[in-house]
Amino acid sequence: SDLLASPASMPKYAAAARPESCDVCIIGGGMVGCVVARDVASTGLSCVVLERDASIGGVWQNNDYDGLRLHGIAAPYRAWSLAPPWQRGGRLEDNLYRPSRGEILDYVHALVDHEAIDVKTSCEYVEHAPFNIGNGKEMEESRRYNVTFQNMSKGETDTICSRVVVFATGVVSTLGGQPHLPIEVAQIMNGARVLHSSQMASVSIDGHTLDQVENIYVVGSSKASIDILSHFLNNERFVKKTKWIHRGHTIFTNRESMEGWMISPKLIYQRMRYFLFYAASWMFFHQMLRPIMVVMSLLPDFTRMGTALARIPFRGGIESKGVLESVQSAFVPSQILLGHTKSIFVNPAGILEFHAQHGSVIQVTGNDLVIFCTGQRRNHGNNFLLDPRFNSSGVFTVHQYCQILPVCAILTAGLIIAYLDGSHDTIYTSDYLSKQLIRIDKRLTRAKDKSSWALALSYLGGMFALVQPHLTPKIIGDLGFHHRWQHEWFGKDLDVRLDLLPLVATSATCC
Repeated sequence: SDLLASPASMPKYAAAARPESCDVCIIGGGMVGCVVARDVASTGLSCVVLERDASIGGVWQNNDYDGLRLHGIAAPYRAWSLAPPWQRGGRLEDNLYRPSRGEILDYVHALVDHEAIDVKTSCEYVEHAPFNIGNGKEMEESRRYNVTFQNMSKGETDTICSRVVVFATGVVSTLGGQPHLPIEVAQIMNGARVLHSSQMASVSIDGHTLDQVENIYVVGSSKASIDILSHFLNNERFVKKTKWIHRGHTIFTNRESMEGWMISPKLIYQRMRYFLFYAASWMFFHQMLRPIMVVMSLLPDFTRMGTALARIPFRGGIESKGVLESVQSAFVPSQILLGHTKSIFVNPAGILEFHAQHGSVIQVTGNDLVIFCTGQRRNHGNNFLLDPRFNSSGVFTVHQYCQILPVCAILTAGLIIAYLDGSHDTIYTSDYLSKQLIRIDKRLTRAKDKSSWALALSYLGGMFALVQPHLTPKIIGDLGFHHRWQHEWFGKDLDVRLDLLPLVATSATCC
């Protein structure tokens, strides 16, 4: 399908014989899985990447619309061992540059273009099972896993023998995965046009089509909706016919703040970031969400979309304050804030309805277009996430160790190399990680709010508060926001064993 089409500039994979065994088998070929593969392969270990879709790239492959770019900071959005093209040439002034979807996909394919990496697409993980050779200490050192997968293009089942198995399929069900629609489009009977934001560049939606519709409803207040609405600002006709529908529960970090204290190398700012983030993480962990939202709404570093105390739990993102103000100025006067109960559904007559906070109902006609900016969901489940069996004895799960996902992959690669080399003690080899995951799991079980996003925030808070400080003891705070990404690490291919392993060694002291 169009959504799975590879970019024209995709490089060919390096020739690799189909291995009967490998050092590391990685489940998931998104940005995270490919970063793990590249950093592990840079140390001379062989990797196999199993991706169930027809092409690698994850959310970057499955989403496409005008204006789609990285919303976070780009300096740490990379592999440790291979700097992306947009960082080459020593352009330190571009450390907040937002690479486009095409640039990131090109980089993802460059990551796996390595002689020690074998990519298998249309291959879905089925199970893994250990088998051992020898006894005692020899048995543990020789530990191997048989990874069974379904080759969907050939319609057959195959197996790979691997020393380590890595799950890079996403941390929580609400982050990444396949495009999510809150309704069944097939139930709409009046001809209304409905699509997901990820389809904007893949279906026949152009200026002519937008001119023909009577109303355009953009649903959602997160990153995709801001991109689409800001794109509409270039056409006054689109602005007049567009209605912005959302729950008013998104708070954006202003990109301008990233240039200041949030990435400053000054020690006082580093400690300030650590204190504030650590305190907020504990509050997230215990689902104390309303106080955080109130404080963030009052600080100049954040921009709130919607009412002051709208729906809890809230979502977040990073965007330029100028862009947010332009979107608010153009679309807030006609915005529709959804109610807190069931507010989006198709009625028995086959008409899509939106129910607003104050009781009004909007019925979508056959002349209208609805663009759902409602993110992605994972349909393969993630019940294994906190299971100790998936986080010990040579099985790894890429967890949300920090706020920048590729940096989570980098840290996982460091833990893998330390485990295989036996050269450094880490939170993985000491079982500290698995114990804290059990603690987080117990907290989630007792949580009052069992909604998917509330549980996701609790999980993230637990990881940031309980795990992150012990994972990289030489770093103050979040490695993803460390100032070295903008300076001495910027644009450089770094050495995993020489530069990364000391950072994840638990014997280190904070400095």
